[in-house]
Amino acid sequence: MRETIRKWIEECIREETARTGAPNHWGHPLVGFADASDEAFLPLRQAAHPNHRLASEELPGATVAVSWFLPFTRALAEGNRAGELPSRDWSDAYGETNVMARRVNEYLVRRLGEMGVRAAVPQGADRIDPERVMSLWSQRHVAWLAGLGTFGRNNLLIGEQGSCGRYYSVVTTLQVPPDRSLTRENCLFRRGIPCRARLDRCPVQALTDGGFDRFACHRVTERNAARYGGHDVCGKCAVGLPCSFGVPEQG
Repeated sequence: MRETIRKWIEECIREETARTGAPNHWGHPLVGFADASDEAFLPLRQAAHPNHRLASEELPGATVAVSWFLPFTRALAEGNRAGELPSRDWSDAYGETNVMARRVNEYLVRRLGEMGVRAAVPQGADRIDPERVMSLWSQRHVAWLAGLGTFGRNNLLIGEQGSCGRYYSVVTTLQVPPDRSLTRENCLFRRGIPCRARLDRCPVQALTDGGFDRFACHRVTERNAARYGGHDVCGKCAVGLPCSFGVPEQG
């Protein structure tokens, strides 16, 4: 089923880019299955947001959340390395990726429905707590539950294809075994290997040895949104790193 869903995602992207003539900024998607039980999701109310939505609140009777990762191309990432401001291509790709992800999720819900499987796009993903600057459905934490990666120093998830891309999900009643969270750390720093790459990439020093200042990060993305037509982007901490496009084996 995992391979079927991956092919559906690629199929939808091919159809949409052919239909619209939009550029294809993405590599091969990854797919994982997160246990949708309340027992699996309740810890996210400590790890992410205290009111993080449960999968059962998004879809009664949910069994697994299908989490999928859409990696950006190396060419797009390389274009965003220089300077403090994000590149125009990076900003445009951010907006185009959100549009594409909505199309893909709708496609997945439809294809699963044709199989007699109920599915829903989590509405909590679009609900932001302005005081905490956090979503009520953390795509990265759901992907972590689905075994797609482990967290780096700046809260980006590092998976098989690195951290340069975006995570999305749908909640389903699929009858498949869920994946497990990874036990091996993919982040060099969390493996005890010195690495300051992410810290040094941040243009506003939101990443320090003391942790991640999400409010400083949010301020810079808001500034960039005013410059780039509402796209609250930056992405400097995702590019030019040992883990941008894979799991680093050494420093």
